[in-house]
Amino acid sequence: MSSKDRLFVPLSTKWFNEYKRGRKKAELRTLGHQYNVNNVVKGRRVELRRGYSTKESLWGTITSVWTIRSIAQLCKEELREIIPDESQSNREWLESYEEKNNYTGFIVFRIKLDG
Repeated sequence: MSSKDRLFVPLSTKWFNEYKRGRKKAELRTLGHQYNVNNVVKGRRVELRRGYSTKESLWGTITSVWTIRSIAQLCKEELREIIPDESQSNREWLESYEEKNNYTGFIVFRIKLDG
């Protein structure tokens, strides 16, 4: 597969390691140019990379996709797939961040890693 065909998802070391450990199963991104229902589709290959400049990557496939207008729409189980150490403070931080930045929506996608 060409690297052009994959969805590139840069991650901080913390979240990259959560995927690597098998604890993180889904990604939450703001709707925009790269992350939208035309680009994030079930069956598309995904490269999860630790940062932008490293070669350390995990590969997988998108298994499901949905959009939400607000973080508050996520149930506890869905939030735990996005933030494995989900706590009330994490949810409150996300909701506060959402409010401050006036986002109009989010896309959530589950990823099944290779291997």
